[in-house]
Amino acid sequence: MTRLLALTLFATLAAAETIPPGDYSDVGKVVRRANGKYDLFSGHGCLLQLPDKLAAQLKPHFGKLVRVEYTRVGEREGDIWDAAGAPIGKIRKITEVPTRALSVTIDMPKKSFALDEPVEVRVTVSGSAKFDPNDIEVILLHDYRMMLSFRPSEEWKRKRVPGRPMVRTIRADRMGKPGVYDVVALLGATSGVPNLSNMARVTIRPPKNFEEETAALQAWLPRAEPMQRIKIAGRLAERGDESGVAVVIALMKSQTKLYSNSSAYRFLWRYGGEPGEQVLTRLLAKATNQESALRIMEEVSLSPRRLEHLHRWLADLRETRRFVSGWCDRPRICDVCASWLMGYTSGKMEFPRGGTVGERNAAVAKVIAQLNENAAYFTVLERR
Repeated sequence: MTRLLALTLFATLAAAETIPPGDYSDVGKVVRRANGKYDLFSGHGCLLQLPDKLAAQLKPHFGKLVRVEYTRVGEREGDIWDAAGAPIGKIRKITEVPTRALSVTIDMPKKSFALDEPVEVRVTVSGSAKFDPNDIEVILLHDYRMMLSFRPSEEWKRKRVPGRPMVRTIRADRMGKPGVYDVVALLGATSGVPNLSNMARVTIRPPKNFEEETAALQAWLPRAEPMQRIKIAGRLAERGDESGVAVVIALMKSQTKLYSNSSAYRFLWRYGGEPGEQVLTRLLAKATNQESALRIMEEVSLSPRRLEHLHRWLADLRETRRFVSGWCDRPRICDVCASWLMGYTSGKMEFPRGGTVGERNAAVAKVIAQLNENAAYFTVLERR
């Protein structure tokens, strides 16, 4: 229930931040999608949901970089809301954008890569305008949907020579999925205009068998960017290879700030053993926010020592900062834990989130008694 309230709050905030009706403009390249529809490609995808009649107005500008001025309207029956906000009712003007001061081109040293190889793209940036190499991004696309992206390494950035064309090879720091992709490089935006390169084509070859796929995962485990390392460690663990446990533990130990990482928490509760659980216990001790504490707790059912952890948290009177409206100002660790467990009783138990200390103490005691009598009463603990 606590998690549901948090998600509801998030959804409400997200809805409030969508773009309202009004006049707007965007710049991108006019492309043709697999379904034959023309669209505006910004570099990261086609973000405008244009009705067919409006999309057809882009056809004369196919392959060109244009500025599209359009109007978002109030909702009408049949209108399509896009990821940004209110539906687009009309296009006021389409203007082709002149040649930019910077030119970005790419070519592929190889047209095809094995699953265990990082995709490599050679990028050339030339022109008189200043630019920040931090803004360069290589993007792999499928029907103009972003499937993988990566940026230059620190070494590549340090070798920049101001005022001269840069020609460098950028290597992916993430494992891609097998498939055929279009490749484009994007260099930030100059005066609001994205600097898009030409398109190239690359193939990531599928593994020949299960063993080759496992070897690819093992090869990527130490070199992928941190978030993907956690996912790869999980995939390997599902195959019986727990070599990623030490990698994930090291990542979580190296955190300079506590941030929510549910996939890492889930992995360590399931595969980390006592060393992994010690890391999670230390992270929970650092949690000052109600939500951060809950994110660590909610996968504890995967641990064979879950009851031991639950009883310790239910006895923890340390206060956190409130995250969800309707709660008391300073929810304690025991409150967060008890409320989370009560959320898995099909409404039979309800925690007094805004209650007095005495009321919350009584609710915690009730959870402890039920946990001692029959832990499976809380359905989340039926997993194992």
